[in-house]
Amino acid sequence: MSPSSQYLKLQSHPYVKHLGSSTSKFNPISYLLHDNSNHNEDLFTGGTLSGSHLISKYPILFSKYENCKNFNREAFLKRNEISNELIGFFHLGQKLSGQVNIVHGGLLATLLDENLYRCCVPFIENKIGVTANLNLNYKNPTYTNSFIVLHAKLLRIEDERKFFCYGKIESLKFNEKEEGNEKEKGDKEILDHYLNKNNIDDDIKHNLNKTKNPKKELLVEANILVMKPKWV
Repeated sequence: MSPSSQYLKLQSHPYVKHLGSSTSKFNPISYLLHDNSNHNEDLFTGGTLSGSHLISKYPILFSKYENCKNFNREAFLKRNEISNELIGFFHLGQKLSGQVNIVHGGLLATLLDENLYRCCVPFIENKIGVTANLNLNYKNPTYTNSFIVLHAKLLRIEDERKFFCYGKIESLKFNEKEEGNEKEKGDKEILDHYLNKNNIDDDIKHNLNKTKNPKKELLVEANILVMKPKWV
């Protein structure tokens, strides 16, 4: 599947369509972190590991507060409204294997590290932070040539320089029905799953309480501590 075909398949997904609609609380954000294209080419996941048979060249990302015109960091902190979420959709290609047909665990760790950090960024003064700690639990194998959805949520902030975030990677469900009323019904079932039956707060409770999460589509989950360095 070509990079453009991967993008079109993601773009047509019911959940992606919903997140990009005017009724969504999320904002579409660029997968490119810098305005300077030369800087983007040097990025590990956005440059070196992006392309054919690698990480999809055109992932689709949404955030609640990144690029949100009504977001004011100081006002949110004053009201103690500490929350942000980021949702990303990716295709992982054949050349990302650690074992045959299974995505390398370090690649998944890198995706979680970068995107959980990015989930914290709207609340970080000067938008500069570093990963102080990253803990991961691998739940099920992630197969190559597959689509995944990454969901991150900022949990709390301490002393305005310590940012705690949870995130997970799941296999992305698709509607296999292609025509007519059956396709429409299938799309509604997929959207209902992601909006009403796949609550990240339930996953966070399982993670914090160290109880077994029964979801088969859960591949990896992570907790990160991002810190605003003292030298900033």
